[in-house]
Amino acid sequence: MLEILFMKHFPHRKKFALRLAVSLIVTYVAAIFYPVGFEAAYTAWYSSVMFFVLFAISVAAMAISFRISFTEALFCSFAAYTVQHITYGVIDLIISPIFDFRMSEEFYGSSPLNFSPSDASTWLVIFIYLAVEVLFYGLSYIMLSAKLKGKNSLKLRSTKIFIITTIVLIADIVLNSLVLYTDSAELKNVLLAIYNILCCFGILYILISLIVENDRNAELERMSEAIRQAHKQYAIQKETIKYINIKCHDMKYEIARLMKSGDKDAAAELNDMISIYDSSVKTGNEVLDIILTEKSLVCNKNKIKLSCIADNGVEIKINDGDLYALFGNIIDNAIDAVSKIDKVEKRCINVRIRKINDFVSINVDNYFVGELSYTDDGLPVTTKANAKDHGFGIRSIKAITESYGGTLSVVTKKDVFIISLLFPV
Repeated sequence: MLEILFMKHFPHRKKFALRLAVSLIVTYVAAIFYPVGFEAAYTAWYSSVMFFVLFAISVAAMAISFRISFTEALFCSFAAYTVQHITYGVIDLIISPIFDFRMSEEFYGSSPLNFSPSDASTWLVIFIYLAVEVLFYGLSYIMLSAKLKGKNSLKLRSTKIFIITTIVLIADIVLNSLVLYTDSAELKNVLLAIYNILCCFGILYILISLIVENDRNAELERMSEAIRQAHKQYAIQKETIKYINIKCHDMKYEIARLMKSGDKDAAAELNDMISIYDSSVKTGNEVLDIILTEKSLVCNKNKIKLSCIADNGVEIKINDGDLYALFGNIIDNAIDAVSKIDKVEKRCINVRIRKINDFVSINVDNYFVGELSYTDDGLPVTTKANAKDHGFGIRSIKAITESYGGTLSVVTKKDVFIISLLFPV
């Protein structure tokens, strides 16, 4: 039941009601007819195997009914199993000292719970059992449901899932079964020690995860601040480029006047002075024109050739500030790379924007020197000395790209670095 509640926000497969009904029937049939009733069945190892099998069947049942990945099914199933285990422990803790009633003996012994006497204590046990179950199931559903609501999928790292599930498997199934079916006080002490060790490892893992998460949040905050600053810079540059273009337009009239007056040398000198400020890049996109104009000034100063080819009518559906930050980071990284090259003919950056079916393709390539290393997610590691305070450019490129449903790939071919982005129209 808890598995269904935890997974209810995920997309359903076709004929969901039928799939779920059949899955539940199969699960309950497997639980009812699982071979028990013989002496070997009431041992820790047989009990562990039984619960492993039944758990696997329940996970498969949920995967058949809901459109979820294997890790998502494991996550929700183990969350449900853990809550069930906690509930069982709380019920046992409440009932045992009051009624001299052991949950393990009644539910996992050779005979089922006998309700035939129907005295007050029996009904009180049933009431406590149901009350605690409803309370814990309800609270866990509310807590987890708030996190899962509105999500169609969970982006979970498989390694973390398997670490957590391994701990849960050992604690919830194997050790629990050993405790239930052993009469040795020494063995129970050993098992208790193992429980403590596992709990400590679990807490340590959580603490380490919190540290990693804290570093990641700090990194995201710095990256977000960089993007916010890019938005402000875009507004400033927009007005600056507009002002420069107006002044260049006015200067052209002055050049024409000097040409007519016969002062060709002065006209030529004045034309050379304004040529680097008079942007010839016209992509049809105002944001790209501004960023390419701005970067052209930097490139001209550093003897770098920046070229851009864009298909007519290509529309990139990205917020102006984000688009400015995206191209600004890409071209800044390219400028930083080619600035280290001694050969002037290789100090060039090529930008290509085109429409391919229902996608907009953006490719930027440039030469580079040295060796590049990559992170686990395929991003190049910064070559700057203080890596902790750098490398946000490529990560912000990835973040912006993915936020608009795009994909990013980075490849190197000999001494050429190529970054490719693909956005859905």
